[in-house]
Amino acid sequence: MLQRHMHSGFLAASILAMLSVAAVGQTPGGEPFEPVFVDSLKCNASGTKGCTVHRTVNVSAGPDRVFVPDSLKFREDSRSGGGTIYVQINPGEMIDVPVTVSGVVYNLKMPRTASVVLHAESGSGTGNYNRGAWINGYVEGRTIEVER
Repeated sequence: MLQRHMHSGFLAASILAMLSVAAVGQTPGGEPFEPVFVDSLKCNASGTKGCTVHRTVNVSAGPDRVFVPDSLKFREDSRSGGGTIYVQINPGEMIDVPVTVSGVVYNLKMPRTASVVLHAESGSGTGNYNRGAWINGYVEGRTIEVER
């Protein structure tokens, strides 16, 4: 995550901690962005044969912003299905963000985009006859402005 002429893992961890975790009584680094609604859409089982919906939605911090590491969270709105249901958030495009500490410039890799994987299964068998499956909700997080 951190690139520099002389490697320092401790410094990288310290910088990320400052951005991601607030000290007691402080808010986390960055600014909250408007929550983005994401939806897996819906599948409908046919009789006792189950159905699966799997969809990836890409989210961007904006042209001059990056996501604060580990700030992206999924807040569920609704779900249905008798099988496996999950949401996974993966970093997308990573860009170098220069950070100067004690006169030394470090390049921190930070995500400009993220992909949100939504997966829902209706389940199969008589207990899930003609059942639908879906999951939806909001992606929330924090961003910081970077120079272009």
